Amino acid sequence: MEKAQLVVVDDEARLCESLNILLSERGFLVQCFTDGRNAIDYIQNDKCDLVLLDLIMPQMDGYDVLAFIKKILPDLPVIIMTAQGSAEYAVKALKGGAEDYICKPFEVDELCRRIENALEKRRLHQDYSLMAGKLAITEAQLRQAQKMEAIATLAGGIAHDFNNILMGIQGHTSIMKMHLEEGHPFQKRIKSIEKLIEGGSKLTSQLLGYARRGRYEVKPLNLNHIITLTVETFKPLRKEVVCNLELAPDLPAVEADASQMEQVLMNLLVNAADAMPEGGNIYIRTKKTEVISTENMHFPIKPGSYVLMSIQDEGVGMDEATKERIFEPFFTTKEMGRGTGLGLASVYGIVKGHNGYIDVKSQPNRGTTFYLYFPIVEEKVVSPEEEGTTRVVNGTGIVLMVDDEEEILNVGKTILEIMGYRVICARDGEEAIDLYRKHKDEIDIVILDVVMPRMSGKAVFNRLKEINPHVPILLISGYSSDRETTHKLIVKSDGFLQKPFRIEDLSRSIQQIIRRKKSGVQSLNA
Repeated sequence: MEKAQLVVVDDEARLCESLNILLSERGFLVQCFTDGRNAIDYIQNDKCDLVLLDLIMPQMDGYDVLAFIKKILPDLPVIIMTAQGSAEYAVKALKGGAEDYICKPFEVDELCRRIENALEKRRLHQDYSLMAGKLAITEAQLRQAQKMEAIATLAGGIAHDFNNILMGIQGHTSIMKMHLEEGHPFQKRIKSIEKLIEGGSKLTSQLLGYARRGRYEVKPLNLNHIITLTVETFKPLRKEVVCNLELAPDLPAVEADASQMEQVLMNLLVNAADAMPEGGNIYIRTKKTEVISTENMHFPIKPGSYVLMSIQDEGVGMDEATKERIFEPFFTTKEMGRGTGLGLASVYGIVKGHNGYIDVKSQPNRGTTFYLYFPIVEEKVVSPEEEGTTRVVNGTGIVLMVDDEEEILNVGKTILEIMGYRVICARDGEEAIDLYRKHKDEIDIVILDVVMPRMSGKAVFNRLKEINPHVPILLISGYSSDRETTHKLIVKSDGFLQKPFRIEDLSRSIQQIIRRKKSGVQSLNA
């Protein structure tokens, strides 16, 4: 254990010499001064753990020395030692900040005991201050996490309602489109409406990204492929920016939703370009990295194997105050009308939703670099699926449609009937189960909403599977607060569509599921 450094201040030279010898024998390091000013000069520039201070001294008395010490080092313990033993002197010294008061003459053992007590008290105070500081940081992090989670819940709820509204608009638009001949002047207007619906859907996807929901099309992916495709899409949009790719060959796979990875990268590229209004370079890099120890990390991360993707720009950078808020939803440094404040918030939510980690380094006028860590999976990369057909595929059969939204039921029934299907509608889980029991030999497919009141989509799914383990079920949803449960449900289902979906996608999904049923092929998701 390191020896404590004591400073003795007393105008009696012989007492200083004696204390130096006696205290050194007890294991202390001792520095003696017969003048207060010299002692203060030493204390200001050298290590000192405790001061033994005489009160009555020429030139500068003990009270003045004590006051100066407490001004510059308020936590440094001072023990007053004096021949003036009256209570008045003791009270004045203690009020001035002295730790203790001992009257001359004193026993060395008694002095050592008081020194040890004062040093132990100081150690405990330092430990408490350290713990209090750590606790304050932890509490601040907890409050921030709770705030982010509360806003995420709100964002997810808004996305759910908004997606259902968009689904109704999309449905009615599709009905009009199906009744109009090709080349009709209203076809252009319908396409404009569909583009607006697509814009609204992208906005809700950002909300869902922040809320860490909607991560449903999860497959082993090579991020290099996503980066290459996204950069090709981005380049024509911001020609003043040069994208430089430094992608590691043979990059391991990560388990991710391709569309959300594209959203993450596009948001970061747009953010980087906005930081360089006069143009500049963006560097996108990938590599495999091993996190063994978290000691040097700026954020908590589990040890393991990761794919690290970094996006670096040469832009204006950020100060610490801005960095602390960049992942908050609706926070933006851009001028009114140029940003929603959801871009980086959705990036944060999507990365977290993929069990990943994100860090940022930035300085004003020195650019910004985002670091994204995604866990490696030992699975074969799934090749991108070919673009689906753009036409509606008609069919025959009986569909049981289950949704608590009356408008979606009505428009869905109309669309399905135009496509050639007979439709049975259920407005909640109990009704769906009763109807399926009555018509299970006739029903070819069930279209089931995941989020419903009273009986959840999961409960309905399980009850239907109890009645008929082979019943084909196509899940639809605008949002689910229970991401993990929903993902597991989708894996067991025959297909999934995120609201708002196109009528072409609905028709294709139904046909694929019914074909698999007739051919006896097991669900691709199972």
